[in-house]
Amino acid sequence: MRYIMTLIWGIAIGSAISYMLTAMGGQEFSFVLMFAMVAVISLTVFIVGEGILGDSSKSETL
Repeated sequence: MRYIMTLIWGIAIGSAISYMLTAMGGQEFSFVLMFAMVAVISLTVFIVGEGILGDSSKSETL
């Protein structure tokens, strides 16, 4: 469930940021670039959350 919510929030926030940046730059809004940005950021959040932060919390409790 946390992966689904991360993707939903990523799409919502990513589309808002992408729209604002393209509007300020005078460019046209691109869904493809927005979804690519969301995919990269979501994968980074998954890796950091599970890999780096998950291991450090388990080693402290031992």
